[in-house]
Amino acid sequence: MIVKHSYISVRQKRGSAKSWNAARLAAVGAALGHLKYIQHRPGEDKEREGRGTFDQENDHADTKAFKKEIRGLKTRGALVHKLIFSPDVTPADPKAFTREIMSELGEEKALDYNWQAVVHSNTRHPHVHVMVLARDKNGREVRFDKRDHKRMKELGDRFLDREHPLEREQARLEREQKERERKEAIREQRRKERQEKIDRGEYLPWFRHKIVREQLEPYHEWKRAQAEKELLPEPVESSPSRQATDRKEADQKFVYDKKEYSQDSSREELEKLNRYLWENKDDKEKRLPKLDYEKLQSWLEVKDREHISEFLQHHPEKIQARDQKRQIDDKSRVGGKVLDPMQQAVATNPAVGALVQAGAVIGMVVGMIRLDDLRDPLGEAHQYLMGAYGEVKEIRSERAADLEDVSQEDKTLNQIEKGLDKVDEKKAERAREEERKREEAEKKREKEMRDGMEGFR
Repeated sequence: MIVKHSYISVRQKRGSAKSWNAARLAAVGAALGHLKYIQHRPGEDKEREGRGTFDQENDHADTKAFKKEIRGLKTRGALVHKLIFSPDVTPADPKAFTREIMSELGEEKALDYNWQAVVHSNTRHPHVHVMVLARDKNGREVRFDKRDHKRMKELGDRFLDREHPLEREQARLEREQKERERKEAIREQRRKERQEKIDRGEYLPWFRHKIVREQLEPYHEWKRAQAEKELLPEPVESSPSRQATDRKEADQKFVYDKKEYSQDSSREELEKLNRYLWENKDDKEKRLPKLDYEKLQSWLEVKDREHISEFLQHHPEKIQARDQKRQIDDKSRVGGKVLDPMQQAVATNPAVGALVQAGAVIGMVVGMIRLDDLRDPLGEAHQYLMGAYGEVKEIRSERAADLEDVSQEDKTLNQIEKGLDKVDEKKAERAREEERKREEAEKKREKEMRDGMEGFR
């Protein structure tokens, strides 16, 4: 069941009216116009004299008296509330359906609602328009909020479950089937688009950012720079820099479940803790503080880089020899790019493929793809990273909608963003270098011209 709520307010009309009295008259006119609309809206169910209204006690309510009460309301706030009840199953008696909702809600809120309603049967599912005065029969103010909307839906569903159990079950099954078909259609469309990108050579697996990162900033160079920082002289005891160093060392570890973790912990220990945290993410008592979780993710990032770097150093020849014959037989050239079946297999399911075969596939792809043989390696790297970001974002949305763990996708998106930042830095560095070379060439030409002029003197 769907419940929609809106209202007509004097305050809403004040902006376009010259006075409060004019605003009240405009609001009254809007309320009477809405009542006329729901009675006389075109449709097969419209009677010659218009659709009749009903209320809590009468099947044929006194519309004239209701209009008089609307005109007599003295307020600067809401004048009338407009409700629409759209049940997913057509009730045999829509009037009884509406009366039960309004009476139950009125009893719960200790209000005696003054309302009239009209049934519309000109759509696939009949619905009910209800007009409720902003003052009940005892003069008390009437308000509806989100909790009331939810309660109306619960009351309507309870009525339908009691009076039409078989129809409700059938409607539920139809809704679930439509939702499954909708999700499957979306997944199929995304798979089709992804495969088209693969066939055109426009898509590479999402772990391309690892390749870009390792070529722009190899892990061993980054590690050496970090080691050089650690070799700097120790600050003098009790100096501000020494105290800052002590705080930094203390920040490089944390304790969870009586066990200490630090950047020196093994990759397996950190991954085990990360999995445990995600498996118990709904248990607030088992959550890790935000700062400690950020430390954990940064340590895992370094451990992953170290693992991938070691793999690329020790195994690429073995992988290349193993796959060379298969590549010769199976590879296909599309748009000047070579696509290996392994790439295609992983590209069809980036998240799973990267988890299961990350090391082997990355080593093989590194052997196949070189950024330095392209006209603009940074430009293509940026293009592929942006494409990979979009793909992982789609996969994350699908898994999140199915209430699945998206920690790996979040980590991947974070790594891609870092790769994009690094590419942008390299682009800026390259632009500065080109500008420097241009200035040097300009100065050289000017010097040659001056030297030439000296020769004519």
